[in-house]
Amino acid sequence: MSNVINEASMAPSYTTMSHERVLSDLVMDSKLETIITPRYTEHRFYSSGISASERQKLTTERWVRDGPDAYIGQGSFGSVYRETCLGKIRALKKIRKFKASETLDYTRELEAVMKFSHPKYAHCFVPSFGWFESSNHVFITMEYLEHGDLDKHLNQPLPEHETKQITTQVLEGLNYMHENRFAHRDLKPANIMVVVPAPEWFVKITDFGVSKRLKDATALRTNQGTTAYQAPEIILLEQGGTYTFAVDMWSLGVMVYKMMTARLALPKPIDKINYFHEHVAFPLEHLKARNVTEDGIEFIVQLMSPNPSTRPTAVSATEHSWIKPDYQDLIMTSNAES
Repeated sequence: MSNVINEASMAPSYTTMSHERVLSDLVMDSKLETIITPRYTEHRFYSSGISASERQKLTTERWVRDGPDAYIGQGSFGSVYRETCLGKIRALKKIRKFKASETLDYTRELEAVMKFSHPKYAHCFVPSFGWFESSNHVFITMEYLEHGDLDKHLNQPLPEHETKQITTQVLEGLNYMHENRFAHRDLKPANIMVVVPAPEWFVKITDFGVSKRLKDATALRTNQGTTAYQAPEIILLEQGGTYTFAVDMWSLGVMVYKMMTARLALPKPIDKINYFHEHVAFPLEHLKARNVTEDGIEFIVQLMSPNPSTRPTAVSATEHSWIKPDYQDLIMTSNAES
């Protein structure tokens, strides 16, 4: 059943939204039968038992937002809250459908979230348990991770070996995204969730709010992402250019630099433009001050090449001498556990 709740009345009701015909089967199959009331959100699930009388059993869950401390943070076009149900905890992202006179396109986020919520991707991405909607908002349920996002853990530089742990895991996720023709377009520490913190890091990618699936060889043309982590070609879009998956590799390079120095390599747009036009050299001094290895420095410099065509792809980056041994160990462990 397809359901939407009218927030104006706040009364439990079920109606059908006309946009559903443009959503994929995967997304529609993940939609939760839902009633929203002022006190709770109720989901209805159906399962099959072992007898004819139990062919379709109804189960209900009532989720309650955790009071004034429920707010977790801000994602692309939405806020994230913590909710509980009989001892279980989840994160809930609330996305507005309309902004001023503009209708926001949330369908691509639903497509990416549900695609990468498949169990085979669970070690790389924060999974969703389904979605529902009201007349004004879309809600995406997600795994709750108590350690928060990576950005909260970067007040001090990380050791190089810990940076490699995180980088290899993020790189595996980017490999999955790019081979499925998805560009994240907003990769940054705030969109990397921490499952297990130092010294043995386990992280997952989240927030597909500005992700986009490329059809064939279509280039990207819209200015998306967070300025500090944007590749220079995005900043230069007003000159009529385009960009590709290489923007995610640039953002990864910014992240690696930030993890090992606790600062941004090229924090201002003008810094990136000057670097793009080769008016300034890459700022190596902070990496050298942290005694980062030559391989580590070379890895970052390659990812942040001003020419996107010379940046490594997600696949070729795994062959770099700085990352290859750790990446191979990671893949072997993942395959053994699966």
